[in-house]
Amino acid sequence: MLIKSSAQASLFKLLIFTLIFNAIPLPDYMLVFMPIWILMFLSQWLVINKNEGIYFIALLIGLLIDIQLSDILGQNSLALIGSLLFINKVKKSFAFSNYTTQQIYIFVASAIYLIIYLGIFIMINGFYVDYWILTVPLINAIIWPLVEIFSNRVIHRSFF
Repeated sequence: MLIKSSAQASLFKLLIFTLIFNAIPLPDYMLVFMPIWILMFLSQWLVINKNEGIYFIALLIGLLIDIQLSDILGQNSLALIGSLLFINKVKKSFAFSNYTTQQIYIFVASAIYLIIYLGIFIMINGFYVDYWILTVPLINAIIWPLVEIFSNRVIHRSFF
């Protein structure tokens, strides 16, 4: 498969790294604290590149994540699309703001993701949710600077 565009190549690398980060084995008590890697990497990619077809890409990547994590099909896709709608709305401000403002945007996007994700989960499975999962938006906001540095240095440059 020949990838011609640098945006497509960075998206392919993003997908590979996201699937690797999601596949890291963690103990059960740590799984509720796992950040939403795909949201942070796709947010960075959306800010740097044009948003042509980003929602279709989010749908496909969300379905891949659902299959990988054995979740309900479409659950991550819908949550990812909802949070990327917010990131796309604040894209210009996001690109030119400092880390603190970006962390607030990531916190809000992660909260939107979590609300949609948990809404679907609760409708299907009932209210059997570990309350520690509510800390995930805060965890995403805290590690955002590291994700941005990693994304800029590894994914958006020629790494492999």
